[in-house]
Amino acid sequence: MNGILPWAVAFLAVLGLYLYVRSRRTGKASKR
Repeated sequence: MNGILPWAVAFLAVLGLYLYVRSRRTGKASKR
């Protein structure tokens, strides 16, 4: 059960970085 922690942290980090880069690329993050 403890082996899932690194995967969860890595997933959240990659997801956050992806959204950050995507929002920066478009220039306008007000798509909602």
